[in-house]
Parts: sequence; C-alpha cells; structure tokens
Amino acid sequence: MNLKNLNAKYALVNAGFMVLVAGTLGFAYNYLSQSGFSAGTIGTVMSIVSIAGVFIGPAAGDLVDRSEKITQKMFISASMILCAALALVLLVIPQGSVLILPVIIVAFAASTVGMPLLNGMAFIYEKIGGTINYGLCRGIGSAAYAIGSNVVGRLWAAMGRNTLPIWMIAGAALTLVAINLMPDAPKQAASADEAEAEPQGETICKIMPT
Repeated sequence: MNLKNLNAKYALVNAGFMVLVAGTLGFAYNYLSQSGFSAGTIGTVMSIVSIAGVFIGPAAGDLVDRSEKITQKMFISASMILCAALALVLLVIPQGSVLILPVIIVAFAASTVGMPLLNGMAFIYEKIGGTINYGLCRGIGSAAYAIGSNVVGRLWAAMGRNTLPIWMIAGAALTLVAINLMPDAPKQAASADEAEAEPQGETICKIMPT
C-alpha cells in the first residue's frame, strides 16, 4: 500500500468537502429564496436536512462497517456522484417548481453524509502505519470553506441562483477525485476503528468549520 503524501491527499479531500459545503449549507437560503420559496419553507427544508444527518450518518457508518465489499472510499464516491447528478437536475427544474425541494434535500444530505467516514479514515490510516496531521488537514478544510464562500458570493453576483448547482457539481467532482487518490484501507482496520472515530448521533452541523 502506497502511503506517500498521505497528509496532502487527506487535506485535499477535506478541502473538497468544505468547498462543496460552502455552497450547499452556506448559500442554501439564497438559492431557495430566489427559487420562490418562503422563509418558513426554507427553514423546514434545512431542518429536514439536519435531522436526516442525525440518522443517515450513523447508518452509513454501520453499513460500511458491516459490509464485506463497501468501503469508505466507495461510499463517499457514490455520495459525491449522487450529489453531482442531483445538482444537474436542479439546473433543469423550472424556477419555483415544488420538485426543487425533495431534490435539494437529498442533494444536500449526499454532500455531507460522507464526512464522518472521512474523519474515521484518518484513524484507520494511522492504525496501518500512515501519518496524518488531523488538525492541519481540518484547518486546510476550514480555509477552503472560507475561500469557497467568498468565491461563491462573487460568482452569485454574476450568475445568480444557478451558481449553486454548478458549484455543487464542481465541489463534488473535486472531492470525488481527491478521495480516489487515497489508498484503500484494509477492511479489517476499518471494522476495528469505525465505531471509535465518530460519536453516534452526530449532526451534519458539526462539519461546519469553527
């Protein structure tokens, strides 16, 4: 297994995730408001996304832990592909259509569900002899969030609401490429450490940088 440049690769995945989240969570209100939805509806949508994270995150970890074939990389990759595909759908759904709501709920959930698994991967790689500076990599992710938010804001002024789905596609693609640069962790190592990596019931709000 090639563990060279593991810090750089792990930092890149964190950066990709947080660039994506800078759009989805940072500009959700703007997108839904400009799509014609009320503040009450927007609040309900974001509450559903947050509540879904409470259940989907632990369920995803349990699925990966129990499966003999599904790995963290595979699950995160699938969630990024789903996020990008739904973002494409958002580009063609007419403004104001109620179909935007279920699509954006699933897309936003897909954009964040892999973060607990990514956190757990840091411990798994260390168990098999890799070295990851977790604090530094998360700090790079936080910097990526700040920079991404600034860029999204500037693009929004020029492109309007379509900025969000386009940004989601770009962020998901970056994360997909980055996660597949990471070496495959042995399944037995993942099974041993998965439960210790993240506390049960963690919400997606915890991924926001501090």
